[in-house]
Amino acid sequence: MKNKHMHLFLVGLLFGSIVMNPVQALTDTLGIAPAQEQEATNLLSEPLNSFEKSENQEPSPENKDVFSESEAKENLLENETSSSLEDDAAMNEEQSDNSKELSESQSSESNTSESMKDNADQNQIHKKDSKMLMAPMEASETFTYDLTVEYDPLKFKSLVIDLPIPEKYIQDELYFRLLLGGDDGNFYEYKSDQQYFMTGSSHSNPVIGVNTLQMSWSNFTQGWSPDDYEYFGFTVVIPYKDANGNDLFTAAYNIRFTNSHLTIQYVDESGHEIYPSRRIDDSRNQPYNVSTSDYIPQIPGYELDTSKLPSNAIGVFQRGEFTVTYVYQKVQIDYTDILIKDSTIHTQDTWSPIDNFIEASSKEGKQLTYEEFLANGGIVSGTVDTQTAGTYTVSYTLNNLTKDATIVVKPRLTAINVSDSTIYVGDPWEAEDNFESALDKDGNDVDFSALTVDASKADTSKAGSFDVTYTYDGVTSTAIVTVKEKQTAVNVHDSTIYVGDSWEAEDNFESALDKDGNDVDFSALTVDASKADTSKAGSFDVTYTYDGVTSTAIVTVKEKQTAVNVHDSTIYVGDSWEAEDNFDSALDKDGNPIDFQELTVDASKAETNKAGTFEVTYTYDGVTSTAIITVKEKMPAVNVHDSTIYVGDSWQAEDNFDSALDKDGNDVALSELTVDASKADTSKAGTFEVKYTYDGVTSTAIVTVKEKMTAVNVHDSTIYVGDNWEAEDNFDSALDKDGNDVALSELTVDASKADTSKAGSFKVTYTYDGVTSTATITVKEKMTAVNVHDSTIYVGDNWEAEDNFDSALDKDGNDVALSDQTVDASKADTSKAGSFEVTFTYDGITSKAIVTVKEKMTAVNVHDSTIYVGDNWEAEDNFDSALDKDGNNVDFSALTVDASQADMSKAGSFEVAYTYDGITSTAIVTVKEKMTAVNVHDSTIYVGDNWQAEDNFDSALDKDGNNVDFSALTVDASKADMGKEGTFKVTYTYDGVTSTAIITVKEIMTAINVHDSTIYVGDKWTAKENFDNALDKAGKKVVYEDLTVDASQVDPSKAGSYEVSYSYDGITVTATVTVKEKPSQEKPADDSTHATPEQEKENQKKTTPDSKKQVTLPKTNENKSVVELVAGVIIVLLTGVIFFWKKRKVNKE
Repeated sequence: MKNKHMHLFLVGLLFGSIVMNPVQALTDTLGIAPAQEQEATNLLSEPLNSFEKSENQEPSPENKDVFSESEAKENLLENETSSSLEDDAAMNEEQSDNSKELSESQSSESNTSESMKDNADQNQIHKKDSKMLMAPMEASETFTYDLTVEYDPLKFKSLVIDLPIPEKYIQDELYFRLLLGGDDGNFYEYKSDQQYFMTGSSHSNPVIGVNTLQMSWSNFTQGWSPDDYEYFGFTVVIPYKDANGNDLFTAAYNIRFTNSHLTIQYVDESGHEIYPSRRIDDSRNQPYNVSTSDYIPQIPGYELDTSKLPSNAIGVFQRGEFTVTYVYQKVQIDYTDILIKDSTIHTQDTWSPIDNFIEASSKEGKQLTYEEFLANGGIVSGTVDTQTAGTYTVSYTLNNLTKDATIVVKPRLTAINVSDSTIYVGDPWEAEDNFESALDKDGNDVDFSALTVDASKADTSKAGSFDVTYTYDGVTSTAIVTVKEKQTAVNVHDSTIYVGDSWEAEDNFESALDKDGNDVDFSALTVDASKADTSKAGSFDVTYTYDGVTSTAIVTVKEKQTAVNVHDSTIYVGDSWEAEDNFDSALDKDGNPIDFQELTVDASKAETNKAGTFEVTYTYDGVTSTAIITVKEKMPAVNVHDSTIYVGDSWQAEDNFDSALDKDGNDVALSELTVDASKADTSKAGTFEVKYTYDGVTSTAIVTVKEKMTAVNVHDSTIYVGDNWEAEDNFDSALDKDGNDVALSELTVDASKADTSKAGSFKVTYTYDGVTSTATITVKEKMTAVNVHDSTIYVGDNWEAEDNFDSALDKDGNDVALSDQTVDASKADTSKAGSFEVTFTYDGITSKAIVTVKEKMTAVNVHDSTIYVGDNWEAEDNFDSALDKDGNNVDFSALTVDASQADMSKAGSFEVAYTYDGITSTAIVTVKEKMTAVNVHDSTIYVGDNWQAEDNFDSALDKDGNNVDFSALTVDASKADMGKEGTFKVTYTYDGVTSTAIITVKEIMTAINVHDSTIYVGDKWTAKENFDNALDKAGKKVVYEDLTVDASQVDPSKAGSYEVSYSYDGITVTATVTVKEKPSQEKPADDSTHATPEQEKENQKKTTPDSKKQVTLPKTNENKSVVELVAGVIIVLLTGVIFFWKKRKVNKE
């Protein structure tokens, strides 16, 4: 009824305007020049690119043509300049992200001039009943933008949105003209069920960089029932021109609203949140479906309560905030568990089922002892026979869960192996010396410290024998220790060598005997030759030690006196010359003069018929000297010669001067020469040059300063007590400073300490020309000796006294044959076990040998062992020791071994027989399956992460199935590279088994996106408002609550610029929040002009529900009165009424 009355009212009001030309009326109202009339006609006649209508939304015939006059007056298009294109882009990005779960908005630009026409044609097909206004020109380029904005008109706030300008025009001044709609439609189209009449205005002010659109909320709530309509968005098309009116481009803006927000919650039966909620943003009445598995996660410890499924999991979006809640209930778990262990015992051990029980858990998860296990219905089945070796299974059952324990009963293998031994009086001895090995009941080696030893009869201070008993786990073995007298000896001699001679410690070694009187090889001795120095004259001691006995040899090192002395010389062309001219003297190594004819002379390079130099070498006994002969032209000349002197000799430059000639060959005196002897130094050995110069000619003489060769050579010696001795006995030679021999009678000898009446040593000094040498004379006791050894034989063996004789020496240490000795073997008896003495006498020295007669002790000791399938095995592996009849160790190679049953290719056991001298022992070898394993896993890390090879290691087992520590594995991580994206392999090897882990290295995708913003003093603000989105290193979305936010600097109560930091996983970004003073409350005269970005926000904040009663009038470039302006607006309104009225009528027909 209301609509009918409204229609009658409008018909009467508009009766006088029915015949008006709408275009003419529009032109007159806005002051459009006649030249622009055609432009307006074009705008009214062409369709507009817009959103496509939703197929499931139909127009509402009741409200289609109904609108209020006051609201129509408020429908102004306000294009205002924005502060920056970046602010707009940030806002759109945030709002787009909020709705990306069910709706994606895309922005695109099309640079083809045909794009707009194609879009218009397409929309013409979809909207056959709607004619939309089009830009009046054909722009050279068309750009299309898809924009998303959070907006709901029913919140009674204006829409403010920045329309972007293409990058290539962002710096230009742009102009545009928007025209009023008419009967043919309007240039805004909403994706809804209504077309609305919108006012526009003509502008001459330019926009630069961004075009701000501001529209009143009432533009979207036409009709009597606003809630009947959906608000999805609209399309606006703007043709842009330059300052001269030339077409530049056309921009089509598809603007999409989001005003509905769905939250999906996951709670337990008490309503507590147990999983992060999800949020989806879209427009009202858009369909949604969150009942799929994508929105119903699997939550550990919980299961979905299907009896409480939400009724609104499928529906359409509601205006504002609404929630879908999924309820989960805890999963009921049966915690029954039994922990048992396998075990190994031995025959005769005691055993009970509790031995293999560790613990159990009831259904409720309570830990149970063995007694509680039985009390809760636990059952044990199976038994173990501890008297019989074998494998037994015992089962433990609780609440239908059964676990089996394996008990292995092994035979006892306890054994103790010891050996008899022979030592010598005074030798250190420990009971452990005779201990070979011991096995516990499992056949494992037992340390000596675990045995009980009885060595109470031990006595190493005298010859004899004693028993030692070794006991372990009830088994006892006895070892017999025989103590013998020692015969150890080390014989060496002193010697004399020369500096540089090769010398070895073995040169002074004569012989050595072990404690049994047997010869000992030199290699068995410990030699200390640390003082040996053959590089200089002197003497040094060398000690030779064997088995605690040490002897010392003194080695005297004498200077080699071998020398070849020659001198350089200068001759003149044509002079006669012989090699002997440059020879001075030569000495052998003892300092004796050598005749020139004994030298080897190489004068092959000699040439005296031309000026130059040549070398002549003189060699004797490996010593070579070289003389350089200079051949000079005779005129002019300075002739000098080289010379040799001795340290401390007097010397003058004249000594080396021969002659000098002037240029005519006349003699020149030395006084006329310039002599440079500044380098002369006769105080030390060396050489120096002396230069002689005359008339530009310089000759150089080289003066060699030598050490004096004075020497006294003596040697040490050894004599015996009572021997005759003279000082001359130790004198070798002496030389004067020139190396000439000096007789002993010319030396001063001090032999005051000489004493040959007793063993010891004394020194004698020999002095000549300040040089002193000392000889050491050692006086020794006579060396008469008889060396024999004790021995052990067996009952019935053949024996002779010679068997125990080693050697004998006279006082000089010369060998003495057994036939020259007196032997007493009257007590010898080899027919029974026991011992007897044999005496050997020479030159008053008697030695005694003890012969022990024993029963034969032949034995073969082997052990059982366990190996694994495929192991290498040799019969020698199970061999411990063998003894011959003497109890001496027998090498394995001397045994006869039968290993014909050996088979390592399968699990089982086999016997090996070892035989020696009629004694046979058998070893049992058990072959087990190998359980070796290495378990690793692949993993994914990120570039820069810390990683260790152990991170991918799970477990490892040795061949017995025992756990192996990671440190025991061989790991090859040479290809590891955490610095870049990719994969690498790591190998883990243990006991021949190798496993490979693949590590995937991914790029870190962590990111935080925020935007700057501007608010006003007093506004409510939270840091979340500037947050757009964030990703973790895997690229998965991170909720705002997981970030660390520092907004401590922000103060919304006063103007300023503040920074807010957002951090996640090491990434920090900063958003700037600008707080401005609130703008003035004074209303501008014309809000259709371009506003600054600050004014936009001010206007938006000031919009209230009462603002719909305000009327903003369009501003033109013409100077018209208010009356004219109002009249123009009325004409336009009437034209619109007529358009809607006619269209409604057509629709009804």
